[in-house]
Amino acid sequence: MESPGVPYLLKVLSPDGTAVRRFHLAPGEHVVGTLTGLAVQLDEPGVSRRHASIQVLADGGAVVRDLDSKNGTFVAGRRVREAAISGFAMVAFGSAQAVLQPADPARTQVLLGSGEIPSVAAENEPENGLTTDGIHPLERLAETLEEVLPSLAEGLTTPHEAADELVHRWIAVLPLGRAEILRIGPAGETVVAAASTQDRLPRGVTRLDVEGPDGWKLRLRASDTAKLAVLRPLLRLVLASLAARSVLRRRADGARPPRLESPRTPEVTPPPGLGLEMSKLYRRAGKVARGDVPVLILGESGSGKEVLARWVHAGSRRAAGPFLAVNCAALPRELL
Repeated sequence: MESPGVPYLLKVLSPDGTAVRRFHLAPGEHVVGTLTGLAVQLDEPGVSRRHASIQVLADGGAVVRDLDSKNGTFVAGRRVREAAISGFAMVAFGSAQAVLQPADPARTQVLLGSGEIPSVAAENEPENGLTTDGIHPLERLAETLEEVLPSLAEGLTTPHEAADELVHRWIAVLPLGRAEILRIGPAGETVVAAASTQDRLPRGVTRLDVEGPDGWKLRLRASDTAKLAVLRPLLRLVLASLAARSVLRRRADGARPPRLESPRTPEVTPPPGLGLEMSKLYRRAGKVARGDVPVLILGESGSGKEVLARWVHAGSRRAAGPFLAVNCAALPRELL
């Protein structure tokens, strides 16, 4: 029986970096461009009608070729006419940034719901009747863990911060109405982090509870939790990671000698009424506020840049000092 070859996965980032489109590429040639009907259609500025091709080799590896595009094709930051790839590589088609990497053949078959690997399937598009309400949540959940748990393990984020980041990501990528991470203690259940969709929960909402060590617990609400039951092993891994980091923090706090002065920056909550994406932005900014690094905030006029800047200042160690806003547009270049 002939081997189907090693498929590749192409992840294309949106221009603002907040979303990812995924294309599962089977062995063969796949053209990238803006033309309708291409294997990898990218309607983004800087991408030509037929921009480049990706040749996935049956025995492993891939070859990226530029098809005389206007803005060029880049591999690892270098403009190329043709480049061979084995393993993971950063690629760009004009201004469209992407990651090209080998995909697990067995996992690709499961995700696409087919006994054979199709030539290409883009996320959010049905393939053989399967939509993002099918088995796709397994891949989506795994990617959120890859993005959040390493920082938790390294101590760069606290368990509460990681829990908050996870539930907000899950609301965005999983078919959920609400996600909660809780701790069970002497006084009962305490909500550590929670996030809900802006829409009302549909009728017939069911609940999926997952319990972990040291009193950590996860509760998901959705219209159909049967499709989420396959996530239990990964969800228990999340709870175990949160519990392990909590134990390490308690031990570190117990071993640390008391300080005579321990000034703490007061907790500053984001303004009410923020949308999902803006709430994510404020949570990221809150992490930056606790450090000592320059911050550049970009946005259109009236988008709330100064409001965010004042909020970052209020959550920083400089909160007791003044916040000075300077309208640079009103100053001559020579004076600046």
